[in-house]
Amino acid sequence: MGTPTATTLRTTIAGLLESAGIVAAGRVFDTRTTPIPDGQLPAIAVYVVSSAVDDGLRSRTSQSYRVTHTVAIQGILGAKTDADLGADLDTMEAAILSAVLSDVSWFADYEDVHWTGTEKGKTSEGDERRGSATVTIDVRSHETIAQSGLGSFTTAHLDTALGDNDPDKTPQTGWEADVT
Repeated sequence: MGTPTATTLRTTIAGLLESAGIVAAGRVFDTRTTPIPDGQLPAIAVYVVSSAVDDGLRSRTSQSYRVTHTVAIQGILGAKTDADLGADLDTMEAAILSAVLSDVSWFADYEDVHWTGTEKGKTSEGDERRGSATVTIDVRSHETIAQSGLGSFTTAHLDTALGDNDPDKTPQTGWEADVT
């Protein structure tokens, strides 16, 4: 699969969901798309909510880091009644979890993949009663700077000075840096 990126994750997960047939063909979107017309429901949108470095650079020599991508998988549907909407959202959540977490073949490029929760609720878009079940998973990987395409880090020389030239004896600071 290569370097795990937000795009790679979105397209991989969208492909799993499309293959599972949870919604009609062409209704799994690998990005946030708004609004989705009533005639295209139910639909699923897959997007990366955030990407964060967990523990920074491990060392100057390895220039490696661990990153966690938080992926949201939002199933959106319409229903005639609140009771139908609630039941359909429960079914949508179970189908999404089954499709994404049962096929472990895509886990191989990652250190950890786990479900962190689901939020369900009504939405106000469209002309009919709508709801969404947003399943959130965290995907953690270990990468080097070279794998990420960011280039390499260089060292910097930084000098600081502290003085008391103020009549009130408030410390004054200054700095000078050479970055290569």
